[in-house]
Amino acid sequence: MSNLIEKIDSVTELDRNSNEGFREHLGMSGIGHPCSRKIWFSFRWCDSSSFKASTLYNFEDGNRCEKIIADRIKSVKEVRLDTEDLKTGKQFNFKFFGGHFAGSLDGAMVGLEGGVFPKVWHVWECKSVNESSFNSIKVLARDHGKNALQNFNFTYYAQAVCYMKAAGLKNHYTVFCGAGGRGMLGVFTEENTFLANTLLDKAEKIKKKKKIPERVAESKSFYMCKM
Repeated sequence: MSNLIEKIDSVTELDRNSNEGFREHLGMSGIGHPCSRKIWFSFRWCDSSSFKASTLYNFEDGNRCEKIIADRIKSVKEVRLDTEDLKTGKQFNFKFFGGHFAGSLDGAMVGLEGGVFPKVWHVWECKSVNESSFNSIKVLARDHGKNALQNFNFTYYAQAVCYMKAAGLKNHYTVFCGAGGRGMLGVFTEENTFLANTLLDKAEKIKKKKKIPERVAESKSFYMCKM
């Protein structure tokens, strides 16, 4: 069947984009986006953006990598990684403002001898990235240490500081990996209470704001915000 791949892509796009639905909350994973207008629309279910099959496959790979990397970490006896809240048996989840601002952690871990403080709990996140991004974060980790995440991707950094604030932890550890879990790099990040509080304030304002926020640029085609 000469067009099998095209059919697979088409079915994937139709199925995944129609079944993803809308979040019932404003996510910590997106609060660092520079365009409040985009976040405002998304929170109000007005963002009908859909994803190409190639992007959806990246999401699938990211989900698989998270499980692969978690299993690898759990194989190290000196480290404890919890990917579920022992009280609920579900993923760690934190909510603010009556559940309107929320986030779900990949996990929490302890026993990191090379961490900011040995033997203290860290928020754990896994990020699957392409080869170019993986090479970039390697250089940043080498040159900037605990500031690497902030310099690499501010949205990831904002997510991290919000998660630390929500979980009451002072340290964060991200494992970056390539497609399929190939290649791994650990990046430590420290809490930033001021930024976390600023982002919480931003989330609350977006939640309450009735008027559509201004664009970050005059052009509707500007890549950061096409709303």
